[in-house]
Amino acid sequence: YNATARAGIGVQVQGLFQNALDAANARGHDGEFVLAGSESLTVPFDTNGQYLGDATVRSVPSDSAVTAGVTVPGSALTAVNGVDVLPLLSKIATALSTNDMTTLRAALPDLDTAVKQVSSARTQAGSAMNVLDQATQARSVMEQDMTDAISKFVEVDTVSAASELAKASQALEVSRTVSQHIVTVLAPST
Repeated sequence: YNATARAGIGVQVQGLFQNALDAANARGHDGEFVLAGSESLTVPFDTNGQYLGDATVRSVPSDSAVTAGVTVPGSALTAVNGVDVLPLLSKIATALSTNDMTTLRAALPDLDTAVKQVSSARTQAGSAMNVLDQATQARSVMEQDMTDAISKFVEVDTVSAASELAKASQALEVSRTVSQHIVTVLAPST
C-alpha cells in the first residue's frame, strides 16, 4: 500500500474507532451504561476512548449459595487486562492517516493483544447472557408455579363447586329423611 491508500484505510479505521466507542458507551434497556461497572450512570469511555468506569462486576444469585457475574466492565478493554483497546484503534487510525510506518509496526503486537482482549470480553459477555437467560427462565417457571398455586387455592372451579354442592344437598336430604324415619320409629307411641 502507498501513503494515499494508507490514509484511506486510516479514515476507515477512525470510523471503526468511533463505532466501537459508540458501542462501548451503549445503554441497556434500563438506561444504564452497560460497560461502566458500578458507575452505571456515568459514560464509561471518554471521546478519546479512555475508560472512566470501574472494574466492578454486578452479580445475581445463580444457585442457593452461588452468585454469577452478569456484567462485563469496560476495564476488560483497558491496559489492566493488556492494552487500552479503543485508544489503540485511534492511534492506528492516526498512524495510517499520517503514513507513520514506525508507529504502525510497533502497534502490531498490541493489536494482537487487543484482539485477544475483545475475544475474552465477548466470552465473558456470552457467559453473563447465559446466566441472565437462566435467571429469566427460572423466573418464568416460578411465575407459572405461583399462578397455578393461586388458581388452585384461591379461584373456584364453578362447575366442580356446583357439583359438590348438589352432592352435599342430596346427602343432607337423605340424612333428614333417615333422621325423620328414626325419630318416628323410636318415638313412643301415645
